[in-house]
Amino acid sequence: EKLQAELRVKLEKEKEEKAAAQKALFTKYDSTAAGKLIAVDVVALAQEEHDVPLTEEEAAEIVGALDPSKIGGVAEAKMQALQNKLKVKADILRKKAKEAKEAQQRQEAEAKRSETLTLIKAMIEDGTKKCEEATPKVNEVEELSKLLKATSTHPTLKAEKVTEANDLVAAVQPVVTAAREALREAMDRCKEDDCEAFQDTKGEITKLLTRVSVLQSKVGIVSKLAVSVKEELVEKEAKMRSSRKTKAIKTAAALLTADKGTFLELLKFNEAHMERAKGAGVTEEELAKGMADQASAKVRYVGFVIKDAMAKQEKSFEELYPAAADGMDKEAFAQVGAGLELPDGLLDAVFEKLQVDGKVTDFTPLSQQKYKVLKECPMHDGIDVLKSKKVKMLAVGDMLTTNRAPVADPKLGVQRVNVVSGGKEGWATVKGNQGTVFLEPVG
Repeated sequence: EKLQAELRVKLEKEKEEKAAAQKALFTKYDSTAAGKLIAVDVVALAQEEHDVPLTEEEAAEIVGALDPSKIGGVAEAKMQALQNKLKVKADILRKKAKEAKEAQQRQEAEAKRSETLTLIKAMIEDGTKKCEEATPKVNEVEELSKLLKATSTHPTLKAEKVTEANDLVAAVQPVVTAAREALREAMDRCKEDDCEAFQDTKGEITKLLTRVSVLQSKVGIVSKLAVSVKEELVEKEAKMRSSRKTKAIKTAAALLTADKGTFLELLKFNEAHMERAKGAGVTEEELAKGMADQASAKVRYVGFVIKDAMAKQEKSFEELYPAAADGMDKEAFAQVGAGLELPDGLLDAVFEKLQVDGKVTDFTPLSQQKYKVLKECPMHDGIDVLKSKKVKMLAVGDMLTTNRAPVADPKLGVQRVNVVSGGKEGWATVKGNQGTVFLEPVG
């Protein structure tokens, strides 16, 4: 019974997800926002979702067939039926395209086969010649592999032999590959229906291919041996340098999006990795970028802490720190940390990031809070909705800024915040008395 219940829940969830996806697709192409898809909407849906080109006349015919209520378009309830029609249309078009392509491929294959029949013997001769050319070079490669193995305990000599082996393999590999390709192409041609006259050459080609395979195998063994020897010399050092560099850069970037709860622990890792990375092949540009990301992230974290204090005391940044109005030097800026739980040295780093000529005058990175409008709502010229006038309507998606924390309106039981939108200042509701969220903090 438990499994059946879980299955029912799963099926219901899948059904809901499918319905939501269908609704989203309908909304996407409902250009008139009238709850129906007209002919031009169907043309766009067919082209973008099914790769089916429709004329407006064809689309209008489909709309008519799915519009029994004569609403002038396809209702959302008929979306699945519309999708099915377009899928059938797409299948028909794909089938026709496939048949046309196959016909064209057959014609091209026939033409190609006719053109290459006379080349088969030349291919065999070419493959044989290259095989003979490669054989003595492969013997040299085999001899070199013995030296590589014999000197495996001598790093300096190993490095020399690795270079020599790679050069020799690079010289012989193309010859062996060319021989195999020529013979394989000749064999493929012999297997064509129209190449029956060359069936007696299959045995000859097979023997030559076997010989080439042996040559390739020998070259491959030495090539792998050379690679493994080289990796043995550089692998540990490369891994160590790469790891230090990657961790330093990645943890610095991660700080920019870390939440308040994980920031300090991640900062410890990043500071350690940045120090180690200085000798791990990190460029000056990469190191500067990592340090800049780290400094910006520290400013962001201190901003989190200050905005928490603003919200807790229901005060603006200016009310918490009156001295900020005239700018702060390092000594004055240290007072920002009074009463805040900040690690040693963090505030100094933030000062260095924000100061200009020894003074911080722009406190926006620390004080400004952004809000995104989730639900349309008015902005008033006062905190008391009942006594204030409407300044403007805030649309969904609007971005607002503020240097103040939300405050409670005791009369209505809602949270209000003083914000700026489009150059206008006013009060907007963050959360209604029924739990509706109008504004969402961002960043």
